[in-house]
Amino acid sequence: MPSTTGLHLTVAAIKMFFRDRRALFWSLFFPIMIMGIFGLIDFSRFSLDMGIVVPEDNKLEFAGIVEGLKENEAFNITEGSFSDEQSALMDDKRELVLVFNKTNEGVVEVQALLNASSQTESSGVAKQIKEILQTQVLSQAGLELPFVFEEEVVDVNNLTPLNFILPGVLGIALMNGSIFGVAGAIVRSRERNILKGLFATPLTKTDFLFSQVITRLVVSIFQVSILFLIPIIVNRLSAAIQGIPVEEAIFYFKVVGSWFNLGVITLLGAIVFINFGFAVSAVAKTFDQAAAMVNVIAMPMMFFSGAFFPKEVLPKFIQGFAEYLPLTYLVDGLRETMNKGLGFFELRLELLGLVVWALLIFVISIRLFKWEN
Repeated sequence: MPSTTGLHLTVAAIKMFFRDRRALFWSLFFPIMIMGIFGLIDFSRFSLDMGIVVPEDNKLEFAGIVEGLKENEAFNITEGSFSDEQSALMDDKRELVLVFNKTNEGVVEVQALLNASSQTESSGVAKQIKEILQTQVLSQAGLELPFVFEEEVVDVNNLTPLNFILPGVLGIALMNGSIFGVAGAIVRSRERNILKGLFATPLTKTDFLFSQVITRLVVSIFQVSILFLIPIIVNRLSAAIQGIPVEEAIFYFKVVGSWFNLGVITLLGAIVFINFGFAVSAVAKTFDQAAAMVNVIAMPMMFFSGAFFPKEVLPKFIQGFAEYLPLTYLVDGLRETMNKGLGFFELRLELLGLVVWALLIFVISIRLFKWEN
């Protein structure tokens, strides 16, 4: 049995834990927030944009199959001619296209054209569709085997799954690096009375914040450059070692749009999140508080912005809110520029959203910023 001293020490340790806000945050609030975020995500809500092509001679025969697929909420189905659906696939408006046919021997043929730039190839969607057709739809439609299912991956602008993932990674890296980099540095300087010393000089808040913005922009450019260069270098080395084209090697991606446009969107996004860092530093009194606030701001955006998975998996009321998040504007702008080659005019809403967020948070930061606690 522990002594009385041991029991008193235990009580004191428990009190210290509950007085430590950082410990409380990481052990209680943060896990609850993560659990709440994942609780809101419903991957069954995600619907694939799928085209269906049925020969005119077999419209009635395949009507039951088409209706059976339409009943599945996982698919957003559009029927059309082969040329129309192929064009939609090449324009990146379809994740996949199913082409139905029936041979003279009575064999049902289904060709699945998969968009290489989406997640359909890696996520096994084609396999799931094949199982649905075999076990449910064909039997419901009164059709019996023989049944042939073929897959073909179609390069849309020669894109790969990395073209979907990379913009999200870039956006999250910019957000985390900018917010935490600025907030952490300023709060640390305030704790060490460095800012108090600067306050004694003619330096204004605007001059100080401007210098911090330029510094973080340089860091952001370096950060994004590295994130682009690493997959390029690995891709080239892999292709050289295996003696295959770079398009067939790992970590291949393609930038369809302008590198200049990508750079402008990246800089705008960095400015937005640098200003968020200023806002956090203006409110947080200690480094621990700043770290907690950064996570509260960044974590929901990481999951709700569409950086890693489509926003369609979120509840409707969250989707409406997520559309206006700064990370959503940044990731959408990067992805549309990189994969579809859209220009500034087509991306005017994303650009306007980033500019509004940058100005709004900058004004708030100027009003709240203090040289000392």
